[in-house]
Amino acid sequence: MMKMKKVKNYRGFTLVEVIVILVILAILAAILVPSLTGYIDKANEKLAVSEARSIVVASQTIGSELYGEKIVLNGEDPAEFSKVEAMSLAEIDNSGGAEITSITFKKSKVTNMTFRSSVGIVIKYDGKTFSAAED
Repeated sequence: MMKMKKVKNYRGFTLVEVIVILVILAILAAILVPSLTGYIDKANEKLAVSEARSIVVASQTIGSELYGEKIVLNGEDPAEFSKVEAMSLAEIDNSGGAEITSITFKKSKVTNMTFRSSVGIVIKYDGKTFSAAED
């Protein structure tokens, strides 16, 4: 009769293998984190520009209504124009610090606007283009 040898069957990773895997993961994280923060910044900037566009459309809507009522909007921050109403119409939540800092009309058209978003990006509108800058 043959004796069967008992084979020890250890399963698992050695300490060296685990350390090598952790080093590889750390290198990958060091490469990915800076690129991901760039994507987050770009997304925040696009969000702020999108909010500013919505506010310009809402402001022009309010301006057209006032112009139709023979209230001429010339100059900055007219008393008849409500920035809060424009932000409400554009569905922008101002609890995070978002605000229209200045707005200029010529008749019912928005000619200039400065908007600070809740993520700290300032958007300037010159009547044609939107430009973003950090606060």
